[in-house]
Amino acid sequence: MTARTQFARVVDCCARGLDRPELSQDLLQAIDALVPFQMACWGLLDPATLWPVTNFSTSSQSAAALRAWEYELTVPDVTKIAELARTAGHVGVLSHATDGHLDRSTRYRMVLEPIGVADELRAVLSVDGIGWGWLALFRFSTGTFTGAEATRIEEVVPHLARAWRTALLAANSGATPADATPAVVVLDEANQLEALTSDGRDLLTQLPPGRAGPTPDVLTALAISARVPTNPAPQTPKQDWSTTRTMLPGADGSWLLLAAARLSGPRDLVAITIRRAGRSDVGELLLRAYRLTNRETQVALAVLRNETNQEIALALSITAWTVQDHLKAIFAKTGVRARRELAIKLFRPPTTRPTPPALTQRPSA
Repeated sequence: MTARTQFARVVDCCARGLDRPELSQDLLQAIDALVPFQMACWGLLDPATLWPVTNFSTSSQSAAALRAWEYELTVPDVTKIAELARTAGHVGVLSHATDGHLDRSTRYRMVLEPIGVADELRAVLSVDGIGWGWLALFRFSTGTFTGAEATRIEEVVPHLARAWRTALLAANSGATPADATPAVVVLDEANQLEALTSDGRDLLTQLPPGRAGPTPDVLTALAISARVPTNPAPQTPKQDWSTTRTMLPGADGSWLLLAAARLSGPRDLVAITIRRAGRSDVGELLLRAYRLTNRETQVALAVLRNETNQEIALALSITAWTVQDHLKAIFAKTGVRARRELAIKLFRPPTTRPTPPALTQRPSA
């Protein structure tokens, strides 16, 4: 089977759509036929902060996955997800980035080499410059990924990303829940559950399960991130460390808003609040993903609430002319031309079958 046929198979799987923002077995098999791998990992990406929110894998290397997550969030390295989100093609190969000297990568030395990985190919699933998910392919014994293989993944990324984004945003519009009481979960120094409120147990069932224990991986990632100082200078006191927030769809399709903060005291505990997100929460996340300023986000959220320019101006203590200037900037950044289009763009992702682009020439597999 030629690479052209294999590419078309991946595109067709994407065009059929995803039930949830996860990679189906059919899609993984199609990707494997296009670019062979021995292990794959993937998950949600917070479009505002560009750090991974969930982690799924074809392997049971749970401990390695969590260590890779910690290094991703805290240690400088090559082919970082946030870096790939900002580069053309959104794909990076570890052996290429290190000029064949993989031990130059801390992630490779500390996480990948111990489990026998020979090379890693990473991709950010980005649509219109906004990252929604991530994918990593690994080889153990079949050598490194070639430039041609990296190009093949670059060409399927737009299709993967659109299918992923559609599944993610179609899950729920973020309607305000009847009971928005937040739950609180406390993690100990080892990121294990220390305590939780009565509502916490129910909301924990909405999170993707942990791969190395009872603690959901997203809570582990939030705790790790909450312990990283915003200004890592030696003189920065620990009490200045900031709150970390993210959102993700729960098992029932509703959106969940999570916020983590390190607690003061003799023990290094992290408290994480979890609540079902309202429409304005989802709107704020998506607007910030379009790189809107704080003021532009405030104006856009008011527009989503159907407020007039005069009402927005009064609430924000600015002139109606300034509101109009902000609207022009909002429309330009989000690619819409009118107020109504803004809500449609945010909460009604396209569901039409995409037309595959013309294929570039590449060698047969």
